[in-house]
Amino acid sequence: MWNPKSSLISAILYSAKFLPYSMIISLPRLMYLKPLWALDNICKSSCLHAVLQEADQSVKSHGLNMWQGGLLMAIWLAVLLVTVILGSTLANPPITLKWWEVFYRTGSIIYGGGQVVLPMLYTDVVQRTCEGPSGCRDAPNTWVTSEQFYAGIGIAQAMPGPLFNFSAYLGAIMAMRAGYVFIVGTLLAWFGLFGPGVMLIFGE
Repeated sequence: MWNPKSSLISAILYSAKFLPYSMIISLPRLMYLKPLWALDNICKSSCLHAVLQEADQSVKSHGLNMWQGGLLMAIWLAVLLVTVILGSTLANPPITLKWWEVFYRTGSIIYGGGQVVLPMLYTDVVQRTCEGPSGCRDAPNTWVTSEQFYAGIGIAQAMPGPLFNFSAYLGAIMAMRAGYVFIVGTLLAWFGLFGPGVMLIFGE
């Protein structure tokens, strides 16, 4: 039988275990606000506007005004639309366009840490065939094999820097398997995955 009191206590106890993590996440923000606490009551009303103006100027340190930022975001959106439309409408699009479309589209819609992008990339770059009871296996013409994909994750995790650098490894593998110089795939994949986020950061 459902007991409202016990259910409420359980919900409170369950939520309480996340409290330390919330405090850790909030600590840097509280430290950032410390200068405001140091202001006395008289100064708070007169200095708050100046403090906010200074913070606003630091946010604008990217060096782009509103029109330049809007133009950058328009370029990002235009490249995304053109890439997706060409990749889906051309009867036989170049393989390099397909590579660029996959990484640019993924970089445009991804939200979160580097691990979030792995399932999306795996679905796009590892082509698999499933036939009967034998299960699924890599297609002969796959861009990257499953073994190469998982080996690349291990290498990327062992190296410093963001996990998105994994895209450079994937690009090199795809290029070499397709008969291209490795740097072609590396540049397409790396700029395709990093480019949208950089443009959105500077365009905001």
